[in-house]
Amino acid sequence: MLNKYPLSTSMQQFVERCRSYFPDSVIDDSIAQQRCAYNAMTASFSRAAATSLFIEDLHLDDVKVRKFQPKSDADTTILYAHGGGWYLGNLDSHASFCAQLAQHAQVCVISIDYRLAPEHPFPAALDDCYSVYKALLQQGKTPLLLGDSAGANLIAALTLRCKDDLLKTALAQILIYPLLALPRSLPSHLSLSDAPLLSIEAIELSLENYSPAGDQAKQRKYMFPLQEKSLCALPQAAIFSAQFDPLIDDARIYSQRLQENRVVVDYQEIKGLVHGAIHAIGINAEADTLFQSICDSIRRFKKTNGNEDQHVAGK
Repeated sequence: MLNKYPLSTSMQQFVERCRSYFPDSVIDDSIAQQRCAYNAMTASFSRAAATSLFIEDLHLDDVKVRKFQPKSDADTTILYAHGGGWYLGNLDSHASFCAQLAQHAQVCVISIDYRLAPEHPFPAALDDCYSVYKALLQQGKTPLLLGDSAGANLIAALTLRCKDDLLKTALAQILIYPLLALPRSLPSHLSLSDAPLLSIEAIELSLENYSPAGDQAKQRKYMFPLQEKSLCALPQAAIFSAQFDPLIDDARIYSQRLQENRVVVDYQEIKGLVHGAIHAIGINAEADTLFQSICDSIRRFKKTNGNEDQHVAGK
């Protein structure tokens, strides 16, 4: 394993710590058991939020969200969708990442508590993201969209749906190791099928939970954005991939296709990184590189945002 995936010492320690809570065999357990293990794992990496942040749970268009607001005025709002294969994770599992992002980038982060599969399969999670996005537009805010893993899939799908519905284009989109194609359809799905913390079997299980019953072919592009024929007129993008991740081709090829459609894209492959490493921020150099690059992208996108008031009011 180390010959194929030569991880740094701290990254290997992160992987081992994750597996102590969420081993590969956990995918054979019940959904409830998997969620319990995932929540325990993410909680073990949680860091206390800065006291200068105002954190509040509220609802936007009947969807529960959590707002992370710096005490200083933040002129940009980020709409964030968490990872977890569409069936794991919640507002708590990624709260530490959101708090660090709000503090370091000085932005207001709105984290979506979207409905989880399999109780609520596609398109429920996308519908929730869409509802919150429209609510922010109605408040006069044009958010920057950000997601990791399955959350990045939702963000990419959201940009397509907003374009189809002629909604105002988001300020930008930031995708962190996104899933964008059918499993086993890209070379890296197979060449990196046993990568640390994300196997092809785990991807297929996630999609089995997420996929709807019946024929949803006309909405297939909202499940797998790489199946969309035209990616023109989408928000400018920053896309990050991990070197040791079966989804690396999803990110790389989507970036290329956006560029071919004249969308401004900054694509970065983070060397030595594994899938899920946003939970290693502060304890691993590769994860810190990812986080710094995300913050740099946010600061660059903020320059196009003017001084629009981004305060979010709850219902």
